[in-house]
Amino acid sequence: MGLKANPGNIPDEILAPEFADRLREIGCALDIDAPADVDGSDQRWHDFSETDVTLCFRRSGEEALDLRKPPTKLVNAWSAGTIPITGDELAYRSLIRHGEDGFIVESARDVPAVVERLQHEPELRKRLLANIAERRDELSTERLTAAWSDLIDATARAPRSPLTTLLNRFRVGIAILRKRLRESP
Repeated sequence: MGLKANPGNIPDEILAPEFADRLREIGCALDIDAPADVDGSDQRWHDFSETDVTLCFRRSGEEALDLRKPPTKLVNAWSAGTIPITGDELAYRSLIRHGEDGFIVESARDVPAVVERLQHEPELRKRLLANIAERRDELSTERLTAAWSDLIDATARAPRSPLTTLLNRFRVGIAILRKRLRESP
């Protein structure tokens, strides 16, 4: 099991010795990949080769930050083909299908129970990994680039109403006027 995070973002309950002890009791090793160097020269965030399950947690408490934080750890876990166990954050809830392509838990205290379930239910693991492969494909650079390209093309080809054309010309005219006013003595 792995957690990849900046040191200041790791929740205290995951850093607590009791958490690692409990995981060891059920035969699970925890690898916390947190860079010691500020420049990140010792990061291994791209390497999930020793990871079957990825913890997607961070220190919380600032609600505004929780609302604007993207689900990067979740997408990275899917991209690496690992099973994500996430904290209960809006960004994760908006993407994950609990029990189908990962798990959302209320706190790190719930993680060992999920791990035990994965250990004892091989069909669940198999289903999760198949769904994770689909999510990896769905969120691949190629698929996302194609989707954006299609959206841009459709927008460029969309018919424009006379009012839209008039408003766009008005905006351009205002921008030119502002520029001239700034340049005038």
